[in-house]
Amino acid sequence: MRNALQCVIAAVATGAVLASIPYWGGDDFPLMGLIVYVAGMVFVAMPLCLYYESLLQSHEERVARARHTLAT
Repeated sequence: MRNALQCVIAAVATGAVLASIPYWGGDDFPLMGLIVYVAGMVFVAMPLCLYYESLLQSHEERVARARHTLAT
């Protein structure tokens, strides 16, 4: 899951860079690159981060429960 999250973040960043290429060397701000980056991070990467965090928390709870069971 961690690798998938890193790949998604890299893909969003690459998409933002590609969207800003036409603006390189000009005086205009690459607004489309910013839009792609923000939308990708908010709508794609952030839900994946939250899902990954919930997986980690449930794993920690299972480990703690197993340790408690073994201790008694």
